[in-house]
Amino acid sequence: MLEVKSAEAALKLLEEEIKPLLKKPLTLPLMEALGHIAAADILCGEMIPPFDRATVDGYALRARDSFGAGEGLPARLKLKGRVEMGLKPDFALAAGEAAYVPTGGCLPAGSDSMIMLEYSEDVGDGFVYLYKAAAPGNNLIFAGDDAKPGETLLHRYQMLKPHHVGLLAAAGISEAPVLPPLCVGIISSGDELVDIDAEPQNAQIRDVNSYLLAALLKEAGAKPRRYGIAADDAKNLLRLSVSALAECDMLLLSGGSSVGQQDYSHWVLKNLPKSRLLVHGLAVKPGKPTLLALADNKPVFGLPGHPLSAYFICRVFVLCALRLLQGQKVEKPRMITATLTQNYPSNAGREEYLPLALSQGPEGWLAKPIFNKSGLISLLKQAGGYTRISREQEGLAKGQSVMVELF
Repeated sequence: MLEVKSAEAALKLLEEEIKPLLKKPLTLPLMEALGHIAAADILCGEMIPPFDRATVDGYALRARDSFGAGEGLPARLKLKGRVEMGLKPDFALAAGEAAYVPTGGCLPAGSDSMIMLEYSEDVGDGFVYLYKAAAPGNNLIFAGDDAKPGETLLHRYQMLKPHHVGLLAAAGISEAPVLPPLCVGIISSGDELVDIDAEPQNAQIRDVNSYLLAALLKEAGAKPRRYGIAADDAKNLLRLSVSALAECDMLLLSGGSSVGQQDYSHWVLKNLPKSRLLVHGLAVKPGKPTLLALADNKPVFGLPGHPLSAYFICRVFVLCALRLLQGQKVEKPRMITATLTQNYPSNAGREEYLPLALSQGPEGWLAKPIFNKSGLISLLKQAGGYTRISREQEGLAKGQSVMVELF
C-alpha cells in the first residue's frame, strides 16, 4: 500500500534532507566550463566596454547643439574629424562641433550623443547638417554599461550559460572555477525490456526511460551513467544498485516502483546500505508510484516505468534534487499565462501535470489540453509546456487562464 505525500510535502522534504556535496572545484577553459556550476563568484576587473561606444553609424555631438533641429531648420555643426575603428580619437569636441563615428567606434571626449547617418548630411563644406534633434545618451553605450570593476559577472552555484561565456570573454576572463558535474546512475528494470538496438520479441519493448532520463540530466549539467537493464530479480537489482551508488552521486531506478508482484524497487530502496525511505508514493498524476530514499546520504529515486510519468517526475523532483546537491536554490521555472481552449476534467485528490499545446491567439497565448496516457511519450512532441492542476480542483474550464511551465 502506497503512503502518498503531496507534491508540496515531497519538495519540502527534498530541501530539508538533501545537502550539497562538497566537491573540489576544477578550473576549466571558458568553453569547457559551459554548462558547469560556478564554484565561486566571478568578479569583473575592468570597465565593459572600456570607452563610450557608438551603436550606429553617424555623428558624435553634444546633444544640446542639436535641440530644435528639423527638416526645415537643420542644425549646422563644424565637422571636427573622423574616428577610425579600433583607435581612440586624438581630439575632443567643443560646443558646435561634431565628428563622424562608425558603429562600435569610440566617441570623442566632449560628446554625449550620436545622431544616425540617415538624419544628417555632409555636403563637403566643412560642416555637417542634422535634420533631427538628439538626446543625451542616444545611440551609444557608455563605458561600464555592461559591467564595472568589482561587479559580479557570475554568482557561485549558477550554471555557466552561453550569455555568461560572452560576458566573461568581454572581461578578458579565459577560465572559470567550476564544480565537477554530478554523476547520476540510471538502472532500468523489467524482464520485458530490451536495449534500443535490439529487435523486441514476443511482448518485449525497448528501454525508453534510461535514454530519456539521461537526456534530461545531461541538459541540466549532470553526467548521466546508464547501467543497463536489470531483470526482475530483487537481489540482483540490489547488487547492481549498491555498485552503481558507490560510483555515483545519485541513483535512479526506472520501473518496479508500483505495488505489483514483480515491483522490487521498494524492497531495494529499503535494503540499500544506510538507507532511509522518505517517500513511498506521490499524490500526483502521472507519477503516483514514486519512491525516494537517502542511502549513505545520496538520493535514490524509484521512478515509474511509464515514460511520460518518469519524464514529469524527473523534471519536477529529480532535477530539484540535482540542484540541491549542487548547492543551488530551487529555481522558478519559465512561466507564461495562457487561455485554455477546451474543458479538461481532472480527479480531485492528486496534483495533475497536464501537457499543453501552445499557440498564439489575437489576445495572447492559447493552451490546448493534450489528453494523455502515461505510457505514451510521443504526446510530448505536441506540447510546449504543462500546467499543474491542484489536488482540490476537479478540472479546468474552457476560457480559464492557466499558468504554463515551459519545456
